[in-house]
Amino acid sequence: MVLLLKREYQMKKTVFSIATGAVNAATLVAGQNYTINILADGVSCFTFGDCSTAAPGSISYFTDNGSGSNYTPVSSAVAGDGRAGFMNISTAADGAGGVNFTVNSFNMDTYLGTAGGEFHTRAVDTSGMSGSIDASGNISLDLAGRTGLATFFAGSLGEQPWNTGATFTSGNQTNPFGTLTGAALALDGTARIVSADLVGPAWGFFVGTPYTEVFSIQIVVVDDFAVPVPAAAWLFASGLLGMFGVARKQVA
Repeated sequence: MVLLLKREYQMKKTVFSIATGAVNAATLVAGQNYTINILADGVSCFTFGDCSTAAPGSISYFTDNGSGSNYTPVSSAVAGDGRAGFMNISTAADGAGGVNFTVNSFNMDTYLGTAGGEFHTRAVDTSGMSGSIDASGNISLDLAGRTGLATFFAGSLGEQPWNTGATFTSGNQTNPFGTLTGAALALDGTARIVSADLVGPAWGFFVGTPYTEVFSIQIVVVDDFAVPVPAAAWLFASGLLGMFGVARKQVA
């Protein structure tokens, strides 16, 4: 009897202690919330060229920094959180074994060492930001509505859309510098999404310049996937407790 009660107690503890952590699937669960962490791991980068082949010193690798955190009007840098940025997303089933998702919040640490000085990005409105992850873990991400401001050109260009029409993919993207290759979502929740495009309108003499952005990411669970114990189990446990109490009285 005591053994049964002990096992029931352990079951309750297990059911309610499923912790937030890395994703352990090739795709995500529909109807859940996740955080896409952009890692500061020497892979996430931005450059006017090709992040995968450019010479050392010519690439702006993303770091966990708070540089420009008080910059007006653009700042979304958060120092000390162990990442170079993050997005909070909500998922919905796509009907084919994968998920579509919407971006609820966007935050990116400052891009340091770019041709325009510190480059600050943010999203005043995330309503246009969305993406998908198919059943094989292939990712597509559209950061529509993202803006940027380069400190060297804050007075002349100001804050402008960055970068209209550009998307991220875990597959391949090509621009005049060559083909950039990402990596699909792995079982540990890691992936690499890439964007190879040309600088768009409103950026003065930068317009048409090929660039690449690489986000090395890990997707983590926000919700606790707690599974409630069925009512029958609670009644069974209560019955056992009652029987145990009666048995103790009889022994006494």
